[in-house]
Amino acid sequence: MKNIRRILGVLLTLAMLFTMLSAAWSVSAAGYKTGDTVLFGTFPQSEVTDTKLMGKLADVQKHWNSAGYYSGTGSWDDGKMTASDYMQYADFVYEGKAYRAIQFTKYRPSQSGGEASPTSGNGSGYATDFIYYFNFDPIEWIVLDAANGLLMSKNVLDAQPYQILVKKSGSDYKTGSSYANNYEKSSLRAYLTGPFYKAAFSQDQKAKITAKPYCWAAYNSTAATPTVTDTVTVLSYQDCQKTAYGFGSSINSDTTRVVTGYSDYARSQGLNTAILDWWLRTPDTTTGRASYVDNTGALNHAATVNLTNKGVRPVISVSEIKADTVVSLLSCQHTNGTTPFPAVAATCEKAGHTYYEICNDCSAVCKGENKVLPATGHVDKYMRSSGERGSDGWCDVCDAELTLHLDNSGSLQLSGPLQNLMDMIRKLVARVESLFTMLSKDDDKEGETEPVTETPSNSGSTTVDLSSTGNALDSFASILGTLIDSFRGISDQKSAEKEADRNDFMEYLSNWANS
Repeated sequence: MKNIRRILGVLLTLAMLFTMLSAAWSVSAAGYKTGDTVLFGTFPQSEVTDTKLMGKLADVQKHWNSAGYYSGTGSWDDGKMTASDYMQYADFVYEGKAYRAIQFTKYRPSQSGGEASPTSGNGSGYATDFIYYFNFDPIEWIVLDAANGLLMSKNVLDAQPYQILVKKSGSDYKTGSSYANNYEKSSLRAYLTGPFYKAAFSQDQKAKITAKPYCWAAYNSTAATPTVTDTVTVLSYQDCQKTAYGFGSSINSDTTRVVTGYSDYARSQGLNTAILDWWLRTPDTTTGRASYVDNTGALNHAATVNLTNKGVRPVISVSEIKADTVVSLLSCQHTNGTTPFPAVAATCEKAGHTYYEICNDCSAVCKGENKVLPATGHVDKYMRSSGERGSDGWCDVCDAELTLHLDNSGSLQLSGPLQNLMDMIRKLVARVESLFTMLSKDDDKEGETEPVTETPSNSGSTTVDLSSTGNALDSFASILGTLIDSFRGISDQKSAEKEADRNDFMEYLSNWANS
């Protein structure tokens, strides 16, 4: 009898505990209703435009990852789409804040089957061969179902195709052995449950996200299958008609389904901001097409699956609706390995660094020390030919031709040849000044009556004898031409061939300047 009472007591306690937990959950969910918003997780969104900050971010060592974006021959269904590295990204932390850097070498085509460098560009306003930076900003979610913690991003966060590879096979379109619009095998699903999930949520946030079964039946089906069990998804065609989620029941234009916000990052990835369509996970009955919501809020089911310019609005289900904006990179576990940077010795002109390794996810230094070794600078204390002390205009360490050097006393000086050239220029200037002094004296003589020269043909006219000045100017013009020709000849030669010609030139210049 006592045992029965004990069992009943345990059961009663468990029942009370369950009731308390249920009440606690209902209170947590009761704080939100359909249409409310909550901040949860972070993702690259707003562009960094502060030029000073951009300069600082440029100096941060980064681990670059290939986005693996596909391109093809120009045909959308020939199956010849391949991944390449024309778009790369790097996530990193600087002074306690997280950023994503991106760079393109070619524009992303509007279809994964298109050419990787279309003549019209991607229309995003982001140029190739330039690095852009984006802040990891909090993600704003719309509550669709408070009781079940179902949330959808308020804004378009990214632009991705439904499927990256499409090959026509008879009347069907395939990706491998599956239909191209099979959501379970889609690249969109792989992206959401992989790269997006990894970047957007910390370890604690991931623990709050519940993996649930989501149906991806065709747009005209009422079946509850097939399903995928995922942590992140997008809405279905049928979801967008649920009034319980805040949508209208009609498939026609509906303002409740219109999205007006998008991230700078989504635009950089090729989002068509003029129409702001966004993908649904629901396939069309034609195997190469899938569903989406257009810019009027109407439901459509026939978009070509490898379009890259449509938006992505992720959907998650959380165990508790509560604001949580911890940045994933700040709690990075460094489980994806590191990239080594072997020690590089500094040279006369370039800085070096000590050995270190950075995390492949957050670019943090995980091993060693990223210590920058400054460039050593050129030294010119010895003659190359004899090895004796004295500047000759060549670096003793790297044999580079110099203009500045440290002399025997450690003072910064012009190189020997350049110093000689400066001396020659000073003498040339003195010669020019002398010539102009002579010309000035001849000008003064024009106003004097003596001396004059009578001419046989016209005894009434007088001339000033400027022959000496003219000869001097002709001589200077000739020398100046020689100077120009000599410099042109030297500049056209390789560095190793300069010295002999330069010495001949300097000898000629010295002889003339001292004549």
